Amino acid sequence: RKGDYGLLLMTALASKSKDELVSLRVLAREKKLPYKFLSQVAGDLKEAGILESKEGVNGGYRLAKEPEKILVREVLDAVEGPMGVSECEHECDCGGACVHERVEGKMAAGANRALAMFTVADLVADQA
Repeated sequence: RKGDYGLLLMTALASKSKDELVSLRVLAREKKLPYKFLSQVAGDLKEAGILESKEGVNGGYRLAKEPEKILVREVLDAVEGPMGVSECEHECDCGGACVHERVEGKMAAGANRALAMFTVADLVADQA
């Protein structure tokens, strides 16, 4: 869910002018999202250097760099943590030769490569 909200926030901000600050309260109301959760996601993205913010009456959030330079993988890593292989939950006697773990590792690596090919700008273009 955090990844979904992170990407939604990024595409909403990318569709605004470069210097425009967007209020999370207004965005949460417009998109019918829980403000508190969206605020947590925005905090994670700010901490990762993907967003900038300004507090106060005319404050809000904006992208810290051009949407073409923000990888989808960066956004997901910032809000969900790095993608990895889950621990094997099977009780078997494979003796360290578990095919399941190797396949999951290859799938995670492939997903990471694929997500590193797309930027926030690509997501905005797909909305049009």
